[in-house]
Amino acid sequence: MVRLWRAGDEEFRKREAVKLARACHLLAKLQLRRDPGGAVELLEQAVEQEPRDVYHRYLLGKALTRAGRAHDALEPLRRANQMEPRKAFIELELIRALAETSAEQDALGRLRRVARYCRGWDAYNGGRLALRLDDPELARNLLERADRRGPARGDARVKELLGSLQAPQPSSGSNEDAAHPQTKQTGEVVYLNRKRRFGFLVDKGGLKRHFRLREEKLRKGAEVTFVPTEKKQGLAAEDVRLAA
Repeated sequence: MVRLWRAGDEEFRKREAVKLARACHLLAKLQLRRDPGGAVELLEQAVEQEPRDVYHRYLLGKALTRAGRAHDALEPLRRANQMEPRKAFIELELIRALAETSAEQDALGRLRRVARYCRGWDAYNGGRLALRLDDPELARNLLERADRRGPARGDARVKELLGSLQAPQPSSGSNEDAAHPQTKQTGEVVYLNRKRRFGFLVDKGGLKRHFRLREEKLRKGAEVTFVPTEKKQGLAAEDVRLAA
């Protein structure tokens, strides 16, 4: 299709421009996962021939991010978001690109705003982004919404991620921790995000605690020692180290 279009005269190319744009878009969707760089070239052609189509710009931004060009992805994604400001999946892709460019505060602020109208798989993807941006409470809210109704309800991926965030009910050991907040305790690591440098552990009282990852040797399932504390996002742990 592309070769035929280029071989035609000016009148033919003008008449068939929209068909070319849509053909490039469909080919790019197929190519995106295995060759995002190749998909970028096709989508640039689609945007050039049909610049008013928001989905060409959205997919171009997505392909650029997947190709490791998040800075370049910001312009088409911002433009797509301006054209369709209530499309959660477009803004979520913009948030992903912002996170990739280390604009984390901007990304998190946008995510907290767009979370209000995320449903289904948008809520699931928003939950994943919230974890990446170190906001487990927002992640829990979004994942619970994804699991409540719609096409994502009951999906194993949603259940697994949500299960890693839901804190068990307090047991009798919690009073002891509150009375002696600086006493070293033991627990087990149940979740790690090395890229965002945080994790969760479950203490001896069955409470889930958030912690900053500082020790590279930590692995999921490892027994650790820590100092229990509480922060604005909930129960936390400090000085987390591998148990002797």
